[in-house]
Amino acid sequence: MKKSILIITLFVFHSLTGLRAQEVASLEYNTDNGVYNSIVQVDSDTYVLAYSGAGYDGYIKTFTISSDGATITPVASLEHDTDNGVQSSIVQVDSDTYVLAYSGPGLDGYIKTFTVSSDGTTITPVASLEHDTDNGTSNSIVQVDSDTYVLAYTGTDQDGYIKTFTIPTDGSSITPVASQEHDTDNGTYNSIVQVDSDTYILAYAGSGTTADGYIKTFTISSDGTTITEVEELEHDTQDGNHNSIVQVDSDTYVLAYAGSDADGYIKTFTVASDGSLPVELTLFTAVPQKGAVKLSWVTESEIDNLGFLIDRSLDPISGFTTIADYRFVPELQGQGSVTYRTDYSYTDTEVIPGTKYYYVLSDVTGNPEHGEPVTRHTDKMVSATPKWRAESSALIKEFKTFMAYPNPFNPKTVIAYELEDAQELSISIVDVNGRQVTKLYNGFQASGFHELSWHPQDISAGIYFCRLTSGGNNITRKIVLLK
Repeated sequence: MKKSILIITLFVFHSLTGLRAQEVASLEYNTDNGVYNSIVQVDSDTYVLAYSGAGYDGYIKTFTISSDGATITPVASLEHDTDNGVQSSIVQVDSDTYVLAYSGPGLDGYIKTFTVSSDGTTITPVASLEHDTDNGTSNSIVQVDSDTYVLAYTGTDQDGYIKTFTIPTDGSSITPVASQEHDTDNGTYNSIVQVDSDTYILAYAGSGTTADGYIKTFTISSDGTTITEVEELEHDTQDGNHNSIVQVDSDTYVLAYAGSDADGYIKTFTVASDGSLPVELTLFTAVPQKGAVKLSWVTESEIDNLGFLIDRSLDPISGFTTIADYRFVPELQGQGSVTYRTDYSYTDTEVIPGTKYYYVLSDVTGNPEHGEPVTRHTDKMVSATPKWRAESSALIKEFKTFMAYPNPFNPKTVIAYELEDAQELSISIVDVNGRQVTKLYNGFQASGFHELSWHPQDISAGIYFCRLTSGGNNITRKIVLLK
């Protein structure tokens, strides 16, 4: 097997424009082998590393690293397993106690505890447990509370397992509590993090001919006695290996992994405190057309998705207005809860050609039938500039644009239109039955761009139509009044 030489390298990152990262110090502290690394901080300048060293034996080493990263100094070393010590995952119990999950002799699953002094000079084994006598690879362990720990690992037949243990703060004992086989086909390359006090998110390579990428959430009781799977998302149908997931903020997580052709990928996800996974958006584009902008987006999965809102603005910083709402536009309605890909599109025709527009897509999730609140998740922004409209109709050629904004609206909307030639015209609002509600304009108007405001009073919410009439020809635009 090819030898790996383990090197620690420190970088400093600058916030100024120009140099982004600069190497500060480097230490080649093992010239024989150094794989399956897991490192944690002991105190302000001391670190403990679990890794597989010479002969793939299990090692623990400590280092002091100055706060400016200028020096990396080895302190102590312990060969804790002389047979095998791969796929390590180490966490801190308290100020001087640590828990290590790793694959030991025969690739069986082991948990060990150690005490490490605050200066890193002493590393003392405390307790050991062989928790799986068949297989215990791809370990990822996290702390539940002061004495409870959850381990995600690959067990029998490469299946995915979650186990809990109680370990006192002095590390003197390791007691299995509960176990769940969450994937009966495959469960490798595990990385688990805590969402809140009882919810956890796991990234792993699951079922599929190519070990597809999965995200799963679980609720685990504070004493570790219950493990309940909440949601599952297959985020990559090609590959999902070598996962590392971390928390960004209260509901956002970033995942680095090896995808198709072992290429490197980074994805972000939002996860609610109860473990539910909302919409995973993988594409959002705006393509200018003749007198319109076509918006397209793709979701890989949806959880309780009611639908989408499209906001538009001339200013990318502020001033966005909703121009399309899933409650009134069927093509914006969501799929509910699905794990397959869905393609969406919407064409914004109420635009002024030559003007640059910015669009923001949001999804609305929830279950209003059960009285649950509806949550709006804002996704990324795109922009486009529509081209000049090319139509065959003689009348349409005279109107470069005809739109209402905002739409839907409350309490006021603006009717905008542009005339190529001066002409007699009439602009009125009619209801769904064709009855006139009000007349906004009737008479001769010069060429150029014009705007009219409609601020309806004592009119019920619903769908209305703005009708422009000239020379016996009509153009109609649907508008929606909200209350």
